[in-house]
Amino acid sequence: MTRPSAGCSALGLVVLGLLAGAGAAAQEVCPAPAPVCAVRASVFAVEGAGNGSAVRIGPRRLVTSRHLVAALDEVVLHLPDGRRIAAAVIPSSYEADLLLLRVAALPSGPSLAPEAAAPSPETRLFTVGAEPRTRRIRTYASGRPLVPVAAGKPLARLHHDAEAEPANSGGALVDPQGRLVGIIASGGAGRNEAVPAAAIAELERLSGSEHAEASRALGNAYRHCGERIAAVERRERRMADGAAAVILQACGDTRNRQFFDLAGKLFGSLGRIDEALEMYRRALEQDPHAPNTRIGVAITLHLARRYEEELPHLRWLLEMIPADPQILRFKAALLARAERAGVRPSRILRRMIRELANGTPDYFDDGLTEIRAAHRELAAIGRNLNQLTKLAQRGEHFAAAELGDELRDVATRVETVRCLYRGAVETARKRSVAYVEIPS
Repeated sequence: MTRPSAGCSALGLVVLGLLAGAGAAAQEVCPAPAPVCAVRASVFAVEGAGNGSAVRIGPRRLVTSRHLVAALDEVVLHLPDGRRIAAAVIPSSYEADLLLLRVAALPSGPSLAPEAAAPSPETRLFTVGAEPRTRRIRTYASGRPLVPVAAGKPLARLHHDAEAEPANSGGALVDPQGRLVGIIASGGAGRNEAVPAAAIAELERLSGSEHAEASRALGNAYRHCGERIAAVERRERRMADGAAAVILQACGDTRNRQFFDLAGKLFGSLGRIDEALEMYRRALEQDPHAPNTRIGVAITLHLARRYEEELPHLRWLLEMIPADPQILRFKAALLARAERAGVRPSRILRRMIRELANGTPDYFDDGLTEIRAAHRELAAIGRNLNQLTKLAQRGEHFAAAELGDELRDVATRVETVRCLYRGAVETARKRSVAYVEIPS
């Protein structure tokens, strides 16, 4: 979702020109199954409010992500031969992160038909989209669905772990037969998201000039929400009540769970727990199977020390995405601690949560010994500083060498205290239930 740099070296222009001129030759390198590789001919790089991709679903029609368009009426489509052509935005009141594009000058080529059914848990999935730097269309490493698409939630997304990059937004998520199962939307840390391809039918139904006003309102909300969040992240680590209310309104108006999550994360990082939980509540109402939202809720409740409320979300994550690297590490530590303690994992889970957030680790005798030594050093530092203060108040003069020796002694003792406290904390942390040794 970043704009291209205005500056470009002559060498860079030559390289990009060679890549574009290579055309079909550059498209030949593809490690995916042949039907997946063929999908590249139906995907294009697009440039609008952000850089991403678009998928051809008809002779002159494409589908892309709304967040790449925002409130624009027209975007730029990049063709494989290097040409740039205009693509008109078809207004839509549909609240999913999708929009249709109409391209009168689009050269002939294959179109993809959206699949109505969601892929099974065993289905391999491939992202096909534009490379961020070169805008070349390529395939990425495969993955699989992480959780089932939430039933009865029309805006729920398809969550998967197929490799994807930021410029893939609006691109195709396909199965090994090259069938379109989703439009790439967002994600990160191996937990990526796509709007199910079945939603394109509803997008078609709610698109046209009669939806222009609603479409413009949604686009402006996308823009305002993104701008407000970026402004707070750039210039402040505090947020006034008025600014919080503006973000709640702007991001709520997007009807987009991804913006709900972004706002929730921002509020949580600034200690505005109520606003964070409100945004996450809206997100889970829209898609209760969203792992990234669940993680955001768990972290926020953790910071608020609302451990009992946090537990259901942690249990859901442990059950639904047990193969996630972070969840695997957490689960292994949980089971190991439970076995050693001879108690049920649920009891250990509660204790882990409390130890991680209470800020009062369980100190043992060796840790207390270090803390007592640190207190003795602090007392000595106080005596040094008091002596210097008394000399200064009496107006007594003393040699620079004497002053230097005193200050060096203070510095040495401060360093000793720092090491003692750090050792005590490390000792307590390693003895705590929540400690996990992570290999470097």
